[in-house]
Amino acid sequence: MSGPAAVIRLEFRTQRLAVGALNPGIGEGIGSLADLDAIAAILAPAVLEHLPEPLQMPAGPNPIESWVAARLTESALYSVFEVSTETVVGLMILAQTAEPGDTPTLRLGYLFAKSVWGRGYGTELVAGVLQVLEDAGWKGQILAGVSTGNPGSSRILLKTGFIEVPTGEAHSRTYRYTLT
Repeated sequence: MSGPAAVIRLEFRTQRLAVGALNPGIGEGIGSLADLDAIAAILAPAVLEHLPEPLQMPAGPNPIESWVAARLTESALYSVFEVSTETVVGLMILAQTAEPGDTPTLRLGYLFAKSVWGRGYGTELVAGVLQVLEDAGWKGQILAGVSTGNPGSSRILLKTGFIEVPTGEAHSRTYRYTLT
């Protein structure tokens, strides 16, 4: 797997989750924006609290659509569905970035509705995306940034094999996973 098109088409299932590219068009099925209420629940203030300013909810009309559109200009955005209920419970962001030495690099982000926190979905999602990338033969590094105010996300990354990368930043941590 290489190149932006391969990442954008990433689609997979874990035991309890189904992940597919978010379709910016209104429609039905995995990856659609048809369930704006579910996406709004994911993008609630408690979920966005520890994210950097560019990932906060924009002001103005249609904030959910604006937030999604902003992510789609810079990354691939995925819907995360709970298989048992067929409900959107999270979003995953993958962005390809250029890093020193031209190491293929993906930046990983994920958000889950507060109603499903504590169920292990974050760990399941991160382990799933790592397995899919490995199975596809993708080589490079995956980076994830976490606010120091979000220790649960740091635990997820460490549990799934990421290592902390010293950055000297006081309010955030960066974690790296390498596929060779």
